Amino acid sequence: MRRFRTNLLHSSKHRRTAKSRRHSARRLRFESLESRELLAVNVWANDGGDKVTQDELRVSQNPSAVINSVWDGDSIDLFAARNEVVSFNLVLEASAEAATNVDVAISSLVGPGGAMISSTPATGDELFDYIDRNVELFFVRYLEIEGLTRDLAFAPYYSNFDWSDYDERVLPERIQRPHTDGRSPLDEDGNSLYGWTARPDANKFYPDIAVPLELEQGFTIDADTNQSIWGDIYVPKDTPPGVYQGTITVTEGGVLSEEIPISLDVKGFTLPDTPTTKTMLYYSSENVNLRHTGQEWIDTDDTRMTSIQERYHQMAHRHKISLIEGPPIDYPSFDTHIEAIDEAMNDFGWTDVLSGELFTPARGYAGPGVGTGNNVFSISTYGGWQWSWDDNDNGTLSRREMERHADAWVNWFDQQGFETPVDYFLYLIDESDDYPQTERWARWLDENPGSGSRLNSMATIDLTAAATETRSLDVVASWFNEGDEQAWQTLADQYLSDNGKQFMLYNSSRPASGTFATEDDGVALRELAWGQFKKEIDRWFYWESTYYENFQGYTGDTNVFQQAKTFGNNGGFDFELGQTGNNYYNGDGVLFYPGTDTVFPEESYGVDGPIASLRLKHWRRGIQDADYLAMALAIDPARTQAIIDRVVPRALWENGFQPASISWSADPDVWETARAELAEIIAGDFEPPPPPPSDDVVAFRPVVVDVNGVAVSSVTIGDSFELQVYAQDIRNEAEGVFAAYVDVSYDVRRAAVDGPIAFGAMYPNARDGVLRDGLVDEAGAIADATLLAGESILLFSIPFHATGAGLIVFATDPADDVPFHSVLLYGSDTAVSEDRISYGSVTVQITASLNATDESLPLCKTRRTVR
Repeated sequence: MRRFRTNLLHSSKHRRTAKSRRHSARRLRFESLESRELLAVNVWANDGGDKVTQDELRVSQNPSAVINSVWDGDSIDLFAARNEVVSFNLVLEASAEAATNVDVAISSLVGPGGAMISSTPATGDELFDYIDRNVELFFVRYLEIEGLTRDLAFAPYYSNFDWSDYDERVLPERIQRPHTDGRSPLDEDGNSLYGWTARPDANKFYPDIAVPLELEQGFTIDADTNQSIWGDIYVPKDTPPGVYQGTITVTEGGVLSEEIPISLDVKGFTLPDTPTTKTMLYYSSENVNLRHTGQEWIDTDDTRMTSIQERYHQMAHRHKISLIEGPPIDYPSFDTHIEAIDEAMNDFGWTDVLSGELFTPARGYAGPGVGTGNNVFSISTYGGWQWSWDDNDNGTLSRREMERHADAWVNWFDQQGFETPVDYFLYLIDESDDYPQTERWARWLDENPGSGSRLNSMATIDLTAAATETRSLDVVASWFNEGDEQAWQTLADQYLSDNGKQFMLYNSSRPASGTFATEDDGVALRELAWGQFKKEIDRWFYWESTYYENFQGYTGDTNVFQQAKTFGNNGGFDFELGQTGNNYYNGDGVLFYPGTDTVFPEESYGVDGPIASLRLKHWRRGIQDADYLAMALAIDPARTQAIIDRVVPRALWENGFQPASISWSADPDVWETARAELAEIIAGDFEPPPPPPSDDVVAFRPVVVDVNGVAVSSVTIGDSFELQVYAQDIRNEAEGVFAAYVDVSYDVRRAAVDGPIAFGAMYPNARDGVLRDGLVDEAGAIADATLLAGESILLFSIPFHATGAGLIVFATDPADDVPFHSVLLYGSDTAVSEDRISYGSVTVQITASLNATDESLPLCKTRRTVR
């Protein structure tokens, strides 16, 4: 199996340049700031799926512990398809003292034939013009988790919502109290022994607000904290495949602090413009209007407000997410109803949203879905249709008005002829248990003698109730928390196989799915899209993205830049939960932050457009993954289905009743491993261009072999394996490597050493090396008088066993103890310089043990149809 983190990504030139440039940068900074005994900033990176709270100093405490699928200790290595946005998170740690006047910049990424992925500079509202802005950096802001999200997202399963009898394993691991098999212990009086402060991330500051870095220039990182800088890289459709390289620079007070190489491997395939997993995200133009303009009522003639709303749509589109709202429409006369629709749809910009005109270069848009329209439209969202309140004459008048209303909408859509198919429907009512009323309205639409009979009816209603009580309802949007697996699968199959029906799910709840809660894992919304794909849900509906006024919790306007809790009541402090209240929820309903805030002007950035949440970006990652899944499934169904079942063993109703914990891994590397496998299936035999000619004279090559001595690219947790490091003279007239010493770094979370270093027989002299956590330090030896010529000779080997799922990289680096551990060639007394040595690496996938025939695991019921 060809690995996608190829040797090119970890080539000698790339790794050597990374290390030498970082050393040069550190020397430069030290010489410029001689009064400092310690460096102010330490740097590492991840793919963004690992939420790093603001107090964590991971690389400062243990550099080897932060090695992951995109960070090898020196550089950032990414891969992406064309028409995909790939992200990274750069973490800057100020462990010894505050770092002041810090800036971060990224160069153009240069690839085959000089092709570039780059961005033009922008300020202010120019930040919302995406033309030639394929690379964006964001300053991440944090929100304190003062209390635990409950009820709506992290649903208890025991004792009717009694938190003292709650299975802690349902919660994200970092907010679980100490427990045994999910139960936190009680004292002799039956009270909880561990409270809020026993949760590891109690009162920690979680990353969520992605402010364009241009709006936070010259920032400060307080001592003993970190600052994340998020990066988005969009790969245009016409980008030539191959490896693109650039540099990220960090400066403090204008002095170079760090220089980090970044590499992006662009694959030879393209993601679709219309996402495979469809979404529906509500936003409130009134809430946006109030925060940006200070006015409660929207003036449709206000070109500024029109522009602001368009930017919300464009940002959602760039994240492959479809917004809904539905313009408020007055109906003074149903004889002119279609004209009223046309006026309102144009006034509120929906015609351009649905046609795709808003998402064109002429309107400042570039990115996924250029020219592609919104694929969904909700009429009278949440049931705000006027005639339903006038039910005189046993509903006769209401029914006639509904028929005219439906006819006008269908006729309007027929006149438009949108190229992007639009799922449009009448949102009858929200979360009503008056099933006869819902059924009556849905039946009225079906029995309409006019064109309006083609207008679908929709309501948020439990699937099991809809199947028996509202059979005329066309679109069911159901909450899912727990349920009988077979019963739910049977009903879902019925709806999904009926071309006249649609089955949506809305909102989220662990352990059925990842959730939108701020303190949920970084992979939570990635899982949401995988679960949607696995169970073939037509569309995922999230109830709000701009819920800036918590009117349902009676707490008024929320300072969303300072307060994580956005939904539910304030009930005070609870020993087990921290700050709490009915339906207390961190982040609920807020996926966009207002670029201008007139309600809390001290927080305002003064730009006329939205600021994205990291959760919006996590959701996009999952949506793009689903595109990979669909493309791979068409090529190799069996292998792709195996990947789905391995990564998300239980999704939604596959959990059944009262599951103990989630089934998926919270480790982003597990998900990136799967994405790499899917890319391998899709890309087929495509290979990137070969690396440029090298002037190296020595190569160190690590290899991983199994217990039989066979080279492997994957192992299972618990398996034993051996790391072997080879040395080779690669000159044309090779005589051999006489003295060879290297360091080898690896991730201690993935593998553990099982024994001492064993040296190769051809290197019997001056053997040295120390095994530390995550590092083989100064390992090597000296040969005897026998010339080794150009053969690859075993220098040493070390036994390991696999301990954690994900990608593990064994990367060789120069030994530091020179001249004693210099690299020497036969026939020369001069040490070989680092820049002429190829320091190789090997990447191995470690998988969790999963017995596909284990009857205790739910079987995946697959049914792939084209609808």
